Amino acid sequence: MNAVAVRTGRPSLAGAPLAVVACLIGCWLLFPRAAPGDSPASAFRGEHARAQLARFASEPRPMGSEAHERAFGTLLRELGRSGARPMPQANESLRNVLARVDGSDPTGTVLFVAHYDSREDTPGAADDGLAVVALLQVIELLASGPAPRNDLAFLFTDGEEAGLLGARLFVEHSPDLADVSLVLNFDAIGNHGPLVLFQTGPRSGGLVAAYGKAVPHPVATSLAPYVYALLPNDTDFTPFLEVGLRGLNFAVVGGGSAYHAPFDTAANVAPATVQLVGETMLALARTLGRADLAELPEDERVFFDVVALGVVSYGPLLGRILVALSLVLLLACVSRIAREQGLGPRDVARSLLDWGALSLASALLLWTVWFVLSRVGPLTTSVAGEAVRPTGNHASTLVTLAGVGLLALVLVAATIEHLRRDAHGTERLARHLAGGLVAWIVVVSGLSVLGPFVLAQAPLAVCSVAVGLLLARSVPAALPLGGTVAVLLLAPHLALTFLLLSKNPPKAVLVLALALSFGAGLFGPWLAAHPTGRRRTIAAGVVGAALVVLGGRMAFLGS
Repeated sequence: MNAVAVRTGRPSLAGAPLAVVACLIGCWLLFPRAAPGDSPASAFRGEHARAQLARFASEPRPMGSEAHERAFGTLLRELGRSGARPMPQANESLRNVLARVDGSDPTGTVLFVAHYDSREDTPGAADDGLAVVALLQVIELLASGPAPRNDLAFLFTDGEEAGLLGARLFVEHSPDLADVSLVLNFDAIGNHGPLVLFQTGPRSGGLVAAYGKAVPHPVATSLAPYVYALLPNDTDFTPFLEVGLRGLNFAVVGGGSAYHAPFDTAANVAPATVQLVGETMLALARTLGRADLAELPEDERVFFDVVALGVVSYGPLLGRILVALSLVLLLACVSRIAREQGLGPRDVARSLLDWGALSLASALLLWTVWFVLSRVGPLTTSVAGEAVRPTGNHASTLVTLAGVGLLALVLVAATIEHLRRDAHGTERLARHLAGGLVAWIVVVSGLSVLGPFVLAQAPLAVCSVAVGLLLARSVPAALPLGGTVAVLLLAPHLALTFLLLSKNPPKAVLVLALALSFGAGLFGPWLAAHPTGRRRTIAAGVVGAALVVLGGRMAFLGS
């Protein structure tokens, strides 16, 4: 293939295999590494938190139960021992606990929130015992060190599982709300993997930027609130959001099989995730504890992390400039394809319909494959005729994601191989690639209308691939490099979408399948430049199916 012209080429390691490697690296980097063995006295100690979690979340603690009463007593005792000032806040049935670490010269108050109740059918170790014990250790570390500049408050809410009752009690009746400048809420929909910033309050651009600089493993995207809106879940952050407070909402999102399940136990919470949650809380407490909260920018910003190594954030104006630039580059790519293949305006318009139909068919096929394999996976885990309960295995999610992503890539490669071998394949392939790029023009145009917050990475990914296409003649490495950048930008956040929707597997896989098949319109020219061949495509399909089955098996059998 010469630039974006469609020609049969020899298989190359610079095409699809590089896409697979980039995708796997991007998704793997989402997950935190193992906890360190030795930590200084001033650092968060994950092993200590895990031991405390085993005691705190040894049984379910729903409102009104004896276990709930014991958990309330544990909070008062641990807070008193740490030197903080525990202040119970209660009505007839609810009992929140508020603790404070006073600042030396406060410019405001930062409120950390976690709920200490659980559902009646689960010990709730990850949801939300992990956040509770991590905050207890953070309070102890802060109280034993130099006083922060700002006041830091820690709210342990009651009745979250019954309808955010404790958070609403605080928002509607506590006089302490008037002092709150920022709210940071911590929750979980799984028991391992990254701690994701998935929701922000109004005017929180400066807070997002501070988070990106402060924490060791930032995972955040402007897309997450739109995915979160598809879920029936709600958190204690909502009442604070309703009164217009700035803030950030975090959740552990891996290992969704343990969410609201009897096996959400301390033993099944990943050690690396315990360490990450504590380190994130401590870093935010120290950073915001010494910041001038009055000077923290109150703007709206586009943001996303780059393979969990740092957060990119920018204002709406730059976002719209990137949208406009990506539109220009995409139009240039489509124009070149049309010129070199002799396609007229009508052909290009028809190509969008052809591409849409083929992409929808590919997405539905991927969903069907997932549906069948998801039924096969649990069946292979039977022991003596009884299915083994899931344990939220810490590697199963990544293995499953790799399998689903590889199957999606196989569908794209198979489509390209079919079009290439067809009697009219050259023309059809050119139309298909043009249609995919035209579809991205529609998406990027939509971003400019709806605002740059829907999928901040899309314009940058488009720019990287489009520049690679346009420079491919003079710089052969531009195409695979541009594609690799785009994969690293987009793949981890498609994985996050999958994780956030993990409690609704059909919806999760359908959304992911549509997104991946849609992405084929962007990455199709890259893959077409380096054909994989029929044998490699079949082999990759077998490996992808095996990974999906293996991921399901691991989730049910455990490590």
